[in-house]
Amino acid sequence: MVAVLIGPTLDIVLALEPVRNKQARLLVGEKNVTTDEGELTAALRLIDRLHAVYGSFIDAMVFDGLYPNGPILTKLSEYKYGAFIVLRHDNHEPLKEALALWRNQPPCLMVEDKEKKEHIEFWDVDDIETLDTYKGKIRVFRAKISHPHHEQRTWCAAVIGHRARSSPLPFALKALRARWHIENTAFHQWVSYWNFNHVFHHTPNAVMAVLLIWSLVFNVLQLFVYRRLKRPRRPKDPTYTIRHIVEVMLRDIASLPHPIPWVELIDSS
Repeated sequence: MVAVLIGPTLDIVLALEPVRNKQARLLVGEKNVTTDEGELTAALRLIDRLHAVYGSFIDAMVFDGLYPNGPILTKLSEYKYGAFIVLRHDNHEPLKEALALWRNQPPCLMVEDKEKKEHIEFWDVDDIETLDTYKGKIRVFRAKISHPHHEQRTWCAAVIGHRARSSPLPFALKALRARWHIENTAFHQWVSYWNFNHVFHHTPNAVMAVLLIWSLVFNVLQLFVYRRLKRPRRPKDPTYTIRHIVEVMLRDIASLPHPIPWVELIDSS
C-alpha cells in the first residue's frame, strides 16, 4: 500500500506498507496464522505509520470505496484525522440513510465549473450515526456531474473529522476526485513506462527496499520537474510531462562531449 500526498502541483510518496501474505506474517512473529492478510489490515498499520512520522502535519486523508468501515473511521478519529471516503453501495450505511433523507429532495447547491465545462448538483446531510461499528458523526454528500460531451457521473462520499466536515461542497468533491490523479501520476506511470510491473526480487526485505528506493527517485523527480523547473501539469495526463522531461535529459546526457566526473560531484569537502 502506498500513501501519497496529493496536491495541485505535485504528488509525493509519504509511506509504504506491505500487504503481508501468510509467510510474511509468520516472519514478523504473528501466531496461529493460516491465511494472507487483507488490505484493510495493512491500511490500519499505514495510518499508524503516518501518524508516527507526520503527526498533525496531515489534516485529512482520501480513500476509495473499500474503506468506509468502522475500524478505519475509528482509527482516523483517534488520531484526529479527517477523511473523504468514496461511498459505492446504496444498501450500505451511511449512504443508505443519506439516500433515504434525500428522497424527492432537490439539490442543495448547483455549481457551474466553466473551466471543466461541468454542471454539478449537490445533496448534503450531516450528523449521520447509523454505522454500527463507528461512534462518530458522518457527513455524506452526493454530486451529480453533467458535461456536454460525457455521460453523467455521480460521486458519493462520507466525510469525517471536524475540519473536513466543515469543508465547502466543491472543495470536498475536488479532494475526493484528486485521489484518482495518483493513478496516472504514480501507479499507471510506474507500470506502463518504468517497468515496475516486473518483480525484481522476491524476498520481503528486497521487495520493500526496491519500493523505497523507487519512491525516493519518484519524489526527487517530482520535485525537480514541478518545483525546480516549475513545469505545469499539462496536458491533462501528467505522465506526458514526466516522460518529456526524462526524454530531454536522456538526449542531453547523450550529447555530453566528455564523461560525467561523478567523483567530483559527490565530493562534499
